[in-house]
Amino acid sequence: MIEITDIIERLIDQRAEGVYWDYKEQHHTCKYDLVHDMLCLANAKHQGPRYLIFGVSDSGVVRSIRKDRGRRTQADVADLFRSNASKFADQTFPEFYMASVKVRNRYVDVLVIEDRPHKPYYLIEQYGKIKPHHIYTRVCDTNTPAGESAAPHEIERMYMERAGLGVSLADRIKKYLRDVPNWTTALTDHINEEVWYYRPFPEITMRSATTSEVAAHNEEWTRGEVRRDDNMARYQEIWCHQTCIARVRCVTFDNRKKHMVAPAWKPMGLGRFYYYEMDSMELALQKHLVEREGGVDDSKTLSIGHLHDEELECEIGSRFGRSLSIPVLQASELREFLDVAGADSEVEPSSEEVDQYRLFVENLLKYDKWCRN
Repeated sequence: MIEITDIIERLIDQRAEGVYWDYKEQHHTCKYDLVHDMLCLANAKHQGPRYLIFGVSDSGVVRSIRKDRGRRTQADVADLFRSNASKFADQTFPEFYMASVKVRNRYVDVLVIEDRPHKPYYLIEQYGKIKPHHIYTRVCDTNTPAGESAAPHEIERMYMERAGLGVSLADRIKKYLRDVPNWTTALTDHINEEVWYYRPFPEITMRSATTSEVAAHNEEWTRGEVRRDDNMARYQEIWCHQTCIARVRCVTFDNRKKHMVAPAWKPMGLGRFYYYEMDSMELALQKHLVEREGGVDDSKTLSIGHLHDEELECEIGSRFGRSLSIPVLQASELREFLDVAGADSEVEPSSEEVDQYRLFVENLLKYDKWCRN
């Protein structure tokens, strides 16, 4: 996954502000200005995180933030919002975290505002210069002034996003999957099958599809976990009314103690490179099932099996410890990595089980080295 340092460096290289990032030479001296800037960024039209970057001039010149006497920590900002929660509509305010990033040998602070479908964020009580029931946003590189409100079409866009409208049904479902507390279960009448549905839109349902596929133990990424040949595969289906919108393959392994969505793969050398693609239905469902079931993410704790290669086992142990993770990549990262790794879609991956698991582990090592370089 792209590191936040790389993201901030790329933004600063543009030498200008944008719709989802804003520069400040130092931390705000006025807390009202901080809240106003965060509301504007949180409500902006952009898919993905937004960045309030401290220690950079409007023209993109990096200055050290270390000597800023008004420097705030994540706890300071969190306390500011929590203590004023009653002033926000539905007591809902942006989710965020603070990171300290070294750029060009100087440190900057980055307030990362998460992209959540709760827009518009606005106040119902006056807070300094911020007016109640005024909705602020950011267009290009400009915030809505504190005394004004966003244009009607911008406000409409925010409410459509909150309702999950204006996007494809698949994208709506991925948003709904993130809203785990609003999923509940019922039993169907005809076959006594457990079905989950999304309370705000009960026409969206999820159920397991029966399958005779018992092949999970033949996949190299589970082979380190296999204890008996009773691993199994099933499909998780998501429906809207009578239409199946998604059918995602899930597996149970390690003597049925572990469960996860089967990752995608690309041929790499004589083996396969397994991954989850960012923003995919597979990753959304994997995160949903982990949170819903309140367990450990088994895709991040794959036990390392016997590789029959002492040197490789030593390298794996020193880098990963006792467990492996399925990487999560953006589509552009995947293409870049496979180009560098020399992946060839014309090469048929090995069918030899002894080779498959070793190649799987070797490809994870190559990816790890690529990330660090």
